[in-house]
Formats: sequence, structure tokens, C-alpha cells
Amino acid sequence: MWRSPQTSAPATATTSSPSSNPPAGATVAVRVTARSSHDRVEGWREGRLVVRTTAPPLEGRANEAVRRLIAAAAGVAPSQVQVIRGERAREKTVRVSGLPNDDLLRRLHHPDYV
Repeated sequence: MWRSPQTSAPATATTSSPSSNPPAGATVAVRVTARSSHDRVEGWREGRLVVRTTAPPLEGRANEAVRRLIAAAAGVAPSQVQVIRGERAREKTVRVSGLPNDDLLRRLHHPDYV
């Protein structure tokens, strides 16, 4: 099927609008082990927060457990924790809104902030 040439901006250009900006907050790299024998935040390994959950990696159940565990460890509401990258992977990036990065790392007992 023939398509007319695009007249919009190139794919590398980014447009910015208030609704497309991500909410402010701190991010942390997380390594998740689903179907573990315990629900817990284990600590830091190779620059990533290690989280183990008994939840299976089905229908977002492990992601929800990770959100709750990180929220409890950071002392924030689960609604402030969001998986922003790696929803279907063991390696995730999680954003915690309402906290500066230094404060989040301190609350999660990062070795550089203890």
C-alpha cells in the first residue's frame, strides 16, 4: 500500500507538553526475583536494589508486590511508587514520586548513603 510522505517532525525530535512530562521523583534500578520464598527488600548488589517476592510474574502481580515492598521500605504510599521500565522483565526501573533521589537512597539503605 502506498503512503504519502510524512510532513511531521522527524522521529528523533521530542515535543514537550505538560501532559507528556513524567512526574517528578527519584528513580532506582531494581532486580526482582518472583516466586521467591520470602517477600523482602534484600539490599544492594551491583548498583541495583534486590527485591524478592512470593508473587508470580503473571498479570502484574509481581510488579504490584514490588511496588508495595519498595513503598514500605521507603516509608511512602504504594501509590507513589511506579514501575516505569521493565514491566515484563526482572530488571526494572522504579520511580518514587515526592522524594529527592538522595533521600530515597538513604531510606533504602544504599551503601553510599548509610
